[in-house]
Amino acid sequence: MNADALLEDLRTKGVTLQADGLTLRVAAPEDLATEELHETISRHKHAFIRLLERERKKLDRCTG
Repeated sequence: MNADALLEDLRTKGVTLQADGLTLRVAAPEDLATEELHETISRHKHAFIRLLERERKKLDRCTG
């Protein structure tokens, strides 16, 4: 699964990701906060950060 699809899947499950520079903050429902989720997010960390930054820039253009 590519990072776009994985991000969408995580969001539908209630997982939120927030990029702050090179830091990726993750909040997940307790029942989803597993080692497997941690490993998956870690594997795709840089791609998630790029996607989130791209989304933020689009929002800034629309609202700014």
